[in-house]
Amino acid sequence: MVYEFCLHRHPQWGRLLTFLGSSYAEDDETVEPISGQLLQGIAIVAQELERRGLSPAILQDSQQQEQFLQSYCLPNTFFLRSWDNLIQVLTPQEQSQTTRRGIIGLRKKPLSLRLDSVDSMDIQLYLPPQLLWQSGWNQFRGTYCQIQEHGWETTLPHAGGMEVPALVQTVNRVCQRWIWQLRSHTGASLTEWHCEGIAPNCPILIFDAWTGDRLLFSSELKGSTEIICFFASSTQLECSDGIELLDGFVPCSIAGWRGQQLLLTIAQAQLTFRFANGTQSFLWSQVQADYPQLRGLKLKGRQPVYLDVPALWHPPLPLSKAVKVLVEDLTHRTILTAPDETLTVAANPNWQSIQLSRWITRSGAYAVRLWTQDYRWSEQFEVKSSFELSHPVAGSALVVCDRTQTPIDIPLQVPAPTDFWLSELTLRGLWAMEEVTLLLTNGAITQRYWQQATIAGALTIHLAAWRDVLPESNGYALSYQRQGEVPQRLLEMVSGSLVSQTWANQAIHLSGLHPGQAYTLTFWNVLTPQNQPLRRTVLASPDQDTVTVPLNDLWGLFHVQLEYSSCAVQSLGWWSGIQTITNVSLPDELSDDRFEYCMNIFENQPVEAFSVEVRRLDLDIDVQTANRMIAALENDSCHLPDWLNRDLLHQKLQVFLGSPANPTATVEAETSINPQVYAPAIVSINGHAVTPPQPGSWYLITIRPNNNSQSIFSRELRRRDNSHLIERCEIPSCNEYQQYILIKTSNLPGEILELIRQTPCFQRIERRPLSLNQVTQMLGRNPDAA
Repeated sequence: MVYEFCLHRHPQWGRLLTFLGSSYAEDDETVEPISGQLLQGIAIVAQELERRGLSPAILQDSQQQEQFLQSYCLPNTFFLRSWDNLIQVLTPQEQSQTTRRGIIGLRKKPLSLRLDSVDSMDIQLYLPPQLLWQSGWNQFRGTYCQIQEHGWETTLPHAGGMEVPALVQTVNRVCQRWIWQLRSHTGASLTEWHCEGIAPNCPILIFDAWTGDRLLFSSELKGSTEIICFFASSTQLECSDGIELLDGFVPCSIAGWRGQQLLLTIAQAQLTFRFANGTQSFLWSQVQADYPQLRGLKLKGRQPVYLDVPALWHPPLPLSKAVKVLVEDLTHRTILTAPDETLTVAANPNWQSIQLSRWITRSGAYAVRLWTQDYRWSEQFEVKSSFELSHPVAGSALVVCDRTQTPIDIPLQVPAPTDFWLSELTLRGLWAMEEVTLLLTNGAITQRYWQQATIAGALTIHLAAWRDVLPESNGYALSYQRQGEVPQRLLEMVSGSLVSQTWANQAIHLSGLHPGQAYTLTFWNVLTPQNQPLRRTVLASPDQDTVTVPLNDLWGLFHVQLEYSSCAVQSLGWWSGIQTITNVSLPDELSDDRFEYCMNIFENQPVEAFSVEVRRLDLDIDVQTANRMIAALENDSCHLPDWLNRDLLHQKLQVFLGSPANPTATVEAETSINPQVYAPAIVSINGHAVTPPQPGSWYLITIRPNNNSQSIFSRELRRRDNSHLIERCEIPSCNEYQQYILIKTSNLPGEILELIRQTPCFQRIERRPLSLNQVTQMLGRNPDAA
């Protein structure tokens, strides 16, 4: 009514009409009151001044005022006739410690339950740091107080509030409600914290797999697409279609409980828990938010930390809309976008991405804001590594320590299952937050786990947590595998006494074999190191004390090992199938370079020349294999001819570890090689010199572990490759490489990266190409052989 009166009687009052019209609507819809819009605008101005550390006095100057306000999502109808009163209110006044601001800061923060998804995977009670004080505590100043449930204690200060640091406690038992009390020296309760526990009728705990936040639900679970749920070992979990099992056994800190990591792949599915006294079902829905979201390669944890600049995704729109955007560098307190940056988001039934990399070019803390007349949205995040190294950084050597943090040599051998399952090993020297694959086997069944190192590059493995995942066996083994490398044995159980051997010119005699148990002899030929070791199965009869294995058909210089049920390995030493070099005949298929390599060993030539031959052949020998060969040459019995210099052979084996005896001489020898060996061939086409395209390299792709994920990824990749960018796509034959795909291409980096990333089941790709020996080992054959 006021608006109508002014509109007809005083149409010249434009500003007042605008003020009244902001809360007037021609229909009966509810509109925001004038006071609400004014208060909202004042709050935005006050917040921005405080966040940017600016004085309210800049609002007195009209030019500075306009420049400051145009970058923020103020209501279109916001205006003030005079800014003097607002400036006076927003100007901070000198306040003592007893002001209201100090009183507000002394509020108690709640106790919560969370999952340490970054480091230990333990369920924890977490009390955030806080400053506390109550008026009734004055009589206890200078006295002792404690939180007995955690074991924390302190002395109440003589002045000011009491500081409580962040307190974390691992949860080891089921409780309906956790209560922590701060008690005085007399036992009186000063304050207490409460945290909702586990209901008896629904003994389940569910956490977000990335943030570690506890998810509370009644009949439906919403919002998270990847969860970790914990429940008692007697409880059975049934998942409907659309739920993918990522990890079937997640160790739980609560005794008698276990966990599973699940991924929701469709819009809605169902979880059913069957307890001893009943059944409960829950709907799990993938609710799409109707507000913008940041998406990118994100670290696990509560804080939004991205390893690369994330993309901003806008929800579907029925009509095109002009959206204002502001990107601020919180580290340097600068605005990265233009003063009035506006983007047009087209009408689209799907989500659309806005690339923030056009404004963000380095690591740091940032804030991004979007606003229109209908909504306002903002979020803060951090970019940890949006840069490239100018030079390669050499990683520290990997060290394996036992329970007492004493470095040990691997593989560590133990005699009994009890010793195996009670072992505790720590890997040091990993990359910060590096994900390592652990392979646990009993010879017949292999379980695969993924664990992440701490920010200091350490990873602790507790074998006791996996005691019940494998059937009973007379042999167990634990290996670790880093991305792009072959598995390395950490721990193995050797059942019974060690096997003894006696060498002969054409055979080996083995004693101490268990009747009925299968053994495997492996022969690694140092003359053909690129080939897989020869394997021969040995089976002892009950009436045999000694088993003789003929070796008359073997040619070469071998390191021999005996495997127990594919779990434990015993080195037997070295054996030579060449006893004399008089008129020695080499295989016809040896190339000239391979011939020079073999003659270097036969003729006891210098180590420097051997290092040149190894580099020329591009031999990439597993470090663990090289260490075992060297140890066997030092300690085990060997059947080697007299003409072979064992000390010289020992020095040559060190070359496989990357430590030649005389690096300077090696470098000089390498520089004397004709550089034309490495130059691409030049051919002539139509009278013009043209360099032909170089052959592609092999790259390792990690995919999500799932049933038939290798076949799905390989089939989809070939189907999508319309430009024939991929020369070869191979699936490793060994079960230990079920998470990997090998491709051969000369287009990396290039448009092939986008093709691979869009293929289902893709997880990551190693940018460093693999050597031919690594590919041969993973495929079990030479992939480039005719």
